[in-house]
Amino acid sequence: KLQTQFAGVELYFAAEGLKLSHDGGIIGSWKLHLLSNKSLPQMGGKMLFTILGSQFNKAKGEFNDDNNSYIEFDCDGFKSFEFTADIRLSRSIVVPVGSDGKRIQYANDLSQDKFNAVGNSNYVGVALNLKGTGWTDLLLKVSLPNFELAKLEKWTFSIQEAVYDMSDLQNSSAVVFPEIYATKNLFPGGNKNAWKGFYASKIKVILPPEFKNNNADKRTEFDAENLILDNLGVSGNFTAKNIIDKGSAIGWQFKVDEVKVKIDVNRLTAGSFKG
Repeated sequence: KLQTQFAGVELYFAAEGLKLSHDGGIIGSWKLHLLSNKSLPQMGGKMLFTILGSQFNKAKGEFNDDNNSYIEFDCDGFKSFEFTADIRLSRSIVVPVGSDGKRIQYANDLSQDKFNAVGNSNYVGVALNLKGTGWTDLLLKVSLPNFELAKLEKWTFSIQEAVYDMSDLQNSSAVVFPEIYATKNLFPGGNKNAWKGFYASKIKVILPPEFKNNNADKRTEFDAENLILDNLGVSGNFTAKNIIDKGSAIGWQFKVDEVKVKIDVNRLTAGSFKG
């Protein structure tokens, strides 16, 4: 049994490959496999972070080679860990978008689904593999499916690569925090390094269908930078120029030379169009 840093959360393991010498010493490397799925509280309950237990093959009397979660030791003690994990984000923050470009409708949220949310495409999430030598200093590269803000429909965000910051000691060197985090003191305990969440340096913003070029087959999109996603929601300040040459709405022709969008902790706080 392993007591984690999270109150009331304990992990149970079974040993594999443990060999003892005649004098009671340990020979070579051995592993402790996690016996069942276990969720760890993250982002103030706005995220379900689940470590998936190792799969035991009863017929062979051994753990399967794939999708295992274990801690490895050798004769000198702790060596490393490798965990298969699943992340799901609350629908009160972000909602997944289907291949048709429309948000996926679903009545439940994490508090109702609990473990049923694991691997559930009705949530924005990702499966990942964790490897390391320390739990409190993890910075992970992940990809997320397209999503909308819960309270801002038809504006789609596409992130090919983000950093998930689980570290208590540091942030990604690339992270750029919005001004509101300093002015409103939104860092945990006032400590920037204790912040946890997702950061994407490059994203795509897909505009609502109403803002489409007449001669285009798909919705208008533009590249943007510096998106933050944490327990407070999504934050970012996005600007694009010369994105619509010829559009139409209710019979009127229009063009968009510039669009600016500012989102602070999941709220659209400023926006403008020029054209």
